[in-house]
Amino acid sequence: MDTVRRLLSDFEETTSADWKRPPASGPDGGARGHAVLMGFPRSGTTLLEQVLETHPDIVTLDERPLLLDAEVEFVARPGGMKRLAEVIPAFLEPFQDSYWRKVREFGADPTGSVFVQKHPLATARLPLVAKMFPYAKIIFAIRDPRDVVFSCFRRSFNMNAAMYEFNTIEGAARYYDAVMSAGEIYLERLPLDVCRVKYEDLVADFDGVAQDVCGFLNVEWSEDLRNFARTVGERRIATPSGVQIARGLYTEGVGQWRPYEFALKGVMPILRRWVETFGYDPD
Repeated sequence: MDTVRRLLSDFEETTSADWKRPPASGPDGGARGHAVLMGFPRSGTTLLEQVLETHPDIVTLDERPLLLDAEVEFVARPGGMKRLAEVIPAFLEPFQDSYWRKVREFGADPTGSVFVQKHPLATARLPLVAKMFPYAKIIFAIRDPRDVVFSCFRRSFNMNAAMYEFNTIEGAARYYDAVMSAGEIYLERLPLDVCRVKYEDLVADFDGVAQDVCGFLNVEWSEDLRNFARTVGERRIATPSGVQIARGLYTEGVGQWRPYEFALKGVMPILRRWVETFGYDPD
């Protein structure tokens, strides 16, 4: 959480001119399009990634350390955001080449396809994404903050610095607030193409929302997307959502927090802002 706040604080000391898009993009790995799917864990990113993977013109890859080299240079080291803001495009080419090399090392071939990387917490590193891939499209997944935070708290994740925050309901809520606060500022100030997708809308109107996402990615609608649940068994989904997605679309994921409202009372002052921001019923 401290890293999220530090990056945001450093970003706010830069100017809009620092983030202006260059006249041309860097290496594209042979892909005809590139998108990053982000938001927050348990916001429907795995569902949406699995849906997109079934499209014949889309290749996806779930959470892998594709940006590790660039994160070491610009995120982990002090002053990294300032260096990132001032960096010239040519300096980033080795990091871009490393990214696409790792895509293939993890088993994805983006050649001639639209490549979609799923990385929920890339939200907190959006300036890095914007510099590395200024013409990449951003798919931003949204779900009722109360469902997100409660689900993060009760699910088992592989432990790391970020997932440690989910050990308490307050920690999960504060981490969500920190990431969403940074994300909203980044999305407002960075020159990125963004499509926001609500989990609840995808469940209620699958064809309509999926068609909108296809249009955003510049691919034709494919009826294959409706069969996403059949392909789950062919892929190893390394998140707690895998078993649920194998069931296909289901409405039980909407409003799961309600029977546990008592557990969320202490963090509602933190979450209320996001409930209102994202247009959910406060009651």
